[in-house]
Parts: sequence; structure tokens; C-alpha cells
Amino acid sequence: MEASKRILLVDDEEEFLYSAELALKVAGYNVHACANPEEAICWVIRAAEEDDPFGLLVTDLRMPGMSGVELVEELRKRKITLMVLAITSFCEIAQMRDMNCGRGADHLQKPFGPGELVERIGRIFARGISGAKPEEGLDNAGFP
Repeated sequence: MEASKRILLVDDEEEFLYSAELALKVAGYNVHACANPEEAICWVIRAAEEDDPFGLLVTDLRMPGMSGVELVEELRKRKITLMVLAITSFCEIAQMRDMNCGRGADHLQKPFGPGELVERIGRIFARGISGAKPEEGLDNAGFP
């Protein structure tokens, strides 16, 4: 089965969330946007139960209540795997390593343009579709 090109976009900044969702939809992706990680967890679980999982989680690292790292950890606890692209206005190596997004391969530093976001996501999906498994390492944008 081909990897899902559904994207779950999570960020607490409304303007960014709107513009990123619009850019990805215009590029042809099936995108659902959430303003908080708790809502995102519900959407991921529902999508998995309906056998229509998200293929990529695009999440801000720093959000009130629950960080992007904590979101990924919560999904790990529930045995849900998907590729991850971390976005943030700061870059902390330890957090990136925790999310398995090291070496800058699956991290975008804000600010970035819509074209850069679309291009990066295209590369992530291309790697996933080519047969790479998220569990294989840092350069594969996933987490076990």
C-alpha cells in the first residue's frame, strides 16, 4: 500500500497555521490543521481507526500546554507511527534528537516561505514512498 500523503499540521499560531494549510492544499496535499496538540492526538487516533492514517505530522516544537516533542512522545506511547517535520523559531539539538529529526533533515527553522515548506514535504514523502521505513534512522523523518 502506498504511504498516505495526508498531513496533520499542528501549530498554535493562527496566521501561520492558516497560511501553511493553504499552501499545502494548493500543492495538492490532503491537510488537516489543529491549533493544539491535544486536538491533534484525537485526529491521529480517529484517522488510524478509520484506516486512513496521516502520513506526516508537521508540528511546532514550542506550544502552550504540550510541546511538539511531548506530542510525538504521546503518539509513540500509543504505538502510532508517522513521519515528522518539526518547525520552530528556535533549534535545540536535544529536542530534535528526541523527535528523531536530527541533522536538520526534517526540521524547518521559522521564518520560511510556503514554497520551502511544500518542497521539504515533497522530499519527505518521496523518501517514504521509495521504501524507506521511518524506523531506519534520523534521515527518514520518522519515529518508531
